[in-house]
Amino acid sequence: MIGWITLPRFASLTLARTHELPPEQPVGVHAARKVVCLNEPAEARMVRVGMTLTEARSLAPEVTWLEVHAGALDTARDVWLQALLDFSSRIQYDSAASAYFDLTGHPRPAELMDRLLAGIRRRHGISAKVGIAPHGWIAKLAGEAFDAHAHRLGLLRVECMDRPAEFIAPYPTSAMPIELKHARRLDFLGYPRIGDVARAPLSLLKVQFGRDAMRIYTLSHGGPSGPLVPNFPPLSLSDECTFAPSTEDLQDLEQAVHALCSGLAARLVQRDAEARTLCLWVETESGRMMRVSRTFSRAMRRATALRLAITHMLGTLTLDEPIARVRILLPELIVGAQSQAGFENMLSSREREQRVEGALRHVRSVFGEASVQTAANVPNPRRVRLLRAWREFHGGR
Repeated sequence: MIGWITLPRFASLTLARTHELPPEQPVGVHAARKVVCLNEPAEARMVRVGMTLTEARSLAPEVTWLEVHAGALDTARDVWLQALLDFSSRIQYDSAASAYFDLTGHPRPAELMDRLLAGIRRRHGISAKVGIAPHGWIAKLAGEAFDAHAHRLGLLRVECMDRPAEFIAPYPTSAMPIELKHARRLDFLGYPRIGDVARAPLSLLKVQFGRDAMRIYTLSHGGPSGPLVPNFPPLSLSDECTFAPSTEDLQDLEQAVHALCSGLAARLVQRDAEARTLCLWVETESGRMMRVSRTFSRAMRRATALRLAITHMLGTLTLDEPIARVRILLPELIVGAQSQAGFENMLSSREREQRVEGALRHVRSVFGEASVQTAANVPNPRRVRLLRAWREFHGGR
């Protein structure tokens, strides 16, 4: 399952706090002379998102207008995204106020979201909207339709869209992640809703849309639009293991940790990276989440070092319930810090000798036979030879 979450009025609330404005003050945010966000008092006026700044100022002169620049909300975005790390290590933000996150394999993703929304309300004072579906674009549709106010009052719970084709059928074709010209053409052909497109024969779509026909056909049946591409935390690797059913056997946990560390070590070598900070999450059968994070003085990339570190971190946790899931995150990777680490251990002694001999032959062919000598053939200075003879005569003293 893929989740999508958005924080309504995020830009206006963040900038209002930055400028120390009172909560009751109407605040609007604009970029490139267009209104992009309003807080609740400003929404009560006649202004709307998408208006030009000139039009909005003439309709609501009492609103405080703040301009937002590219990257101005990055720090605030990273703060609230940290809350997502307790639930998923694969996060792809698509704006400062919204993000996709991977919940694949989790046994109870809907219960997880109830805790996430409560945590965001407690920490940031924002009633977030969330959706869960097999694919990201459907999760976004579900999230946009989510009633955050009803959820806050306890009248609504988060649900997984496990029948995506039925859910998207009433939506207009423009809701699919396709080119706008294709959506307009579908409407012109008499297929205004996604459900109408799903009933259309593939042969007809191929005649009208050529190579894009299969994508349109797949999307109309609730298929994927593309893979999730994590971009938070930056320069990070993660992996997880879900136990079905939950386990109380520490040997099972140890084997899972060993497998995760081996996979992560292989990916570190592939990316020529090292990890100094390790984060570990252990989720119990009851839903309790335990987290431990540690930054080590020495960077690691080998599976043995990762296993020892994670095993030590596991020893700090109280594992008194059956374990449902374990997750490891390596954030803030150090890329290119060590060239060819562990290269010798990857070759047999004969392979190493053959490679060294080949390299020596090449050096001698370029710089001459005398360019490379064994240590025994390198003459020592007279002073060194005298000191060595003196030590041998006096018994090594």
